[in-house]
Amino acid sequence: MIRYFLALLSCCFSLIAYGENYQTILVDEAHIGFSRPDNSDPPPYVISPGPAVIVLASNYAIEVPKEFGVTAPNSIHLVMGNNQKYKVAWRGNGNRHELSKSTLRPLPGSIPFRGFRSGDTAIIAIGFDHTGITPGKDNVLSAMWLGMIKVQ
Repeated sequence: MIRYFLALLSCCFSLIAYGENYQTILVDEAHIGFSRPDNSDPPPYVISPGPAVIVLASNYAIEVPKEFGVTAPNSIHLVMGNNQKYKVAWRGNGNRHELSKSTLRPLPGSIPFRGFRSGDTAIIAIGFDHTGITPGKDNVLSAMWLGMIKVQ
């Protein structure tokens, strides 16, 4: 019984340690990539190389333009190059959204996600993915929030 408990405890600690390696991006106004009143560029999120990033929007309300005709985002898209485009479902503010090999689905023509490597630049977009909803708009995202990631 003690061996079982120690094995379970060891497993739990390794999962926690693994999760701690994931850097967190907090969705906020400061990093939004749309036009700014002073025409300045927003700062990028600067991260270290790693297998995944966690996206949180706990304290930020994503504005949904009326002309989109939807009530909320449903997807996060990650673009790292012409053959590196991915998406994962958006489950709402306050939820943890993991961008990793196990969660990101490659868009057509993309290679499997390989993690965040030194020198990479990525665009992260939260919005409404029309796939399976709007005819002729598969993998088209109406973006509501954009940000840039630079990997050192």
